[in-house]
Amino acid sequence: MILTSSLEDYLEAILIIQQNRGYVRCTDVADHLRVKKPSVSRAVKELSKKKCVMKKTDGTLSLTEQGQKLAKQIYERHLFFTQQLMDVGVPYEIAEQDACRLEHVISEESFKRLREASRTSNMHFGMGLYITSNIIKQHGGQLVLSNSKKTGGAQVIIKIPY
Repeated sequence: MILTSSLEDYLEAILIIQQNRGYVRCTDVADHLRVKKPSVSRAVKELSKKKCVMKKTDGTLSLTEQGQKLAKQIYERHLFFTQQLMDVGVPYEIAEQDACRLEHVISEESFKRLREASRTSNMHFGMGLYITSNIIKQHGGQLVLSNSKKTGGAQVIIKIPY
């Protein structure tokens, strides 16, 4: 199912609020996304038509099974990109904003490969060094990485044959 970035943001917000509070109201979503309640009402109507959200008789919102699945995928991407960006030194606030944009535009295939690559990256030094390591290995070289618990820094040694 194809949703706009905006509708994906609403699904993600509903999921996060549900996890934190146990229930979700339209006003909670408006506060979370810093939008007005009529905007939330329009989004909820649209998401209801797409069978992603249900509005209960008490006014609370809940995700359908389909909505829950989509919201979890979106939120997983958001957390992944936020962490990856912070791992390479991007400040949290910027990483959070950039992750919010990235989560909407990347294909499922590309995200899957990035996630797999980050899980197998050498000693969790981040995506950049993982890619660098693969390039060096393709040229018969070696990348040696080490952490310093004393200083909190890292040492990188690149060996490439002549």
